Amino acid sequence: MRAYYNHTGFVFRITDDEMPGLQYLEIPDTSAIAPSLNSGLVPVVRDGQLRFEPNRAALMKAIREKRSELLQEADARVCMLHDQALIAGTEVDQDTRLALAVYRQGLRDIPETTNPSAVVWPQKSW
Repeated sequence: MRAYYNHTGFVFRITDDEMPGLQYLEIPDTSAIAPSLNSGLVPVVRDGQLRFEPNRAALMKAIREKRSELLQEADARVCMLHDQALIAGTEVDQDTRLALAVYRQGLRDIPETTNPSAVVWPQKSW
């Protein structure tokens, strides 16, 4: 069995067929392939070995969904604070406004994370 892969290591085909001119890795033991693929892992070639890694696109989708939930929660907190201040005829505390703004910006910066397996989420400071 052969795993054909591109220059980044992404495996695009696992087959017994010959595909002349393409990079491949011989796979002596194919027993881990089906369970790994069925669990959502993606086959890649790293350091001459076939490995199965988490699907980056699926990880990023889950991260964006969590980030959206946290942003909605923070937005609701901002609205509540502004409503309370308006009713009381006061202003929202400057430190609280700054803490919320920093937290929300930290959430918006999350998609820039290069390693979706090690996301550092901003901490709520209010």
